[in-house]
Amino acid sequence: IDEAWFQIFFNNFNIETGYIKLIWGKGNKAFTFDNLNAVDYTDFINPSYLDRKIAEAMIKINVPFGMQGMVEAVYTPVFTPDVYPTDGDWVQIDYKIWEAMSPPNSLSISPEDTSTLAKSQLGLHITDSIGGFDVGASYQYTFLRKVFTDFSTIGGDGNLPLSWDRVHLFGAETAFVIAAFNIWAEIAYYMTSDFSGDNPLVHNNRFLYLFGFERDLMIHNISLNIQGKSELILGSDGVTDSSDIDYESDTAYNSHLLTAGLRDSFLNKKITAELNGSYYMEDGDFMIM
Repeated sequence: IDEAWFQIFFNNFNIETGYIKLIWGKGNKAFTFDNLNAVDYTDFINPSYLDRKIAEAMIKINVPFGMQGMVEAVYTPVFTPDVYPTDGDWVQIDYKIWEAMSPPNSLSISPEDTSTLAKSQLGLHITDSIGGFDVGASYQYTFLRKVFTDFSTIGGDGNLPLSWDRVHLFGAETAFVIAAFNIWAEIAYYMTSDFSGDNPLVHNNRFLYLFGFERDLMIHNISLNIQGKSELILGSDGVTDSSDIDYESDTAYNSHLLTAGLRDSFLNKKITAELNGSYYMEDGDFMIM
């Protein structure tokens, strides 16, 4: 089942419950604090951002206010980890490292149990439009989706335990129009328990920010969008050796991703053609679709 929920309407609010997909933020197929739904990365190329999401069991309360304001409060009783392929080009580096360390045909990944109420998530999202600016803010009691792998705990049976760090997530967003440019921006702070950055078994605190714009080119229906997303890992001075899960051999603890796209539509928008590119500045990786 892709999604399934029902909605109950009251005088001043409504309730949705079931298996739901959310998108919080103003980004274009990339976001900084859209964190409550898991993502299926086994087919990274073909599905849209929404289609890659995995519907989460949740209760969602929507409270409209003013002319365009909305408060969304969400409770998910469990946490669903992201899904990654175990072979092919998109295998995660932790899996590759462990596979190299393990005897042939002995792979056995053992994630912590995230299907209990102790792994529930809470989310609050407030949006409004003020003087031509769409603005929003979010708080989430959730998990950092970067999996934690402690290779020192691999047992003699080749079992690899996986876990995820609890975080307090704070996010803000805005979108506005200037001189026919649609502009958007987001910022998020992921607060773990490792403020000083020297706990090798907990991910460091981090900032993510995003800025982008879109502009019609006045040629047919062609539009151009350009977007940048960055992650800044705090307390990197406390990461002193390879036993730390945040360790980077090149000491590059900030990452910058640049994306750009051209889109055109035909036959009253029944057919859409897109050319998209992504460039990861630190490593020089790129992808064209």
